[in-house]
Amino acid sequence: DISKGAGAFAGSEAVDIFNAKFSVLSPGTHVRPHCGPTNARLRAHLAIRHTGGAFIRVRDETRTWQEGQVIVFDDSFEHEVWHNGTEARVVLILDFWHPDLPGEKRSFSEYGGG
Repeated sequence: DISKGAGAFAGSEAVDIFNAKFSVLSPGTHVRPHCGPTNARLRAHLAIRHTGGAFIRVRDETRTWQEGQVIVFDDSFEHEVWHNGTEARVVLILDFWHPDLPGEKRSFSEYGGG
């Protein structure tokens, strides 16, 4: 459910990114378990700043971020994040179309929110 690193994009001719935003997670924060609105997209987290103590759980897998590394996951699965560290964790979030979704089904207005 969670793929780490650029290998997550292996075999893809192009990744069609349609949404990007920064996420800053302060120490002591817990984003409770939730599910994204659709499996038409995948979500990538590029760790910009992380000194430790922050974690993400997707279904039954728990990972942490490493600066300069990417975590890719399907956010339609239940996931949560928490931060027990001492400094803010900063990631760039990139949403891109699931590679199995046909081009004619790719609609930002229908699936792009979040």
